[in-house]
Amino acid sequence: MLFKTPKFWVSLIFLINFLALFSDPALSFIWFINFIIGIAGLVLLGSAVLDEITGKNLRTQEATNMNRQRNR
Repeated sequence: MLFKTPKFWVSLIFLINFLALFSDPALSFIWFINFIIGIAGLVLLGSAVLDEITGKNLRTQEATNMNRQRNR
């Protein structure tokens, strides 16, 4: 699931920080940093969605489960 991946939550935090740029004038003096963070959030979100579509997260989870079973 998309909501179980760390990439999704990090991208969500970055995007919330980026959206706060427009609503909070105190953050406007560091607008360039927030803009870069917002772009990074979009890239991470896109990466998380692509991983979910291609099933990479599922394959990684299956490999982890197989390693755990082998180590028992």
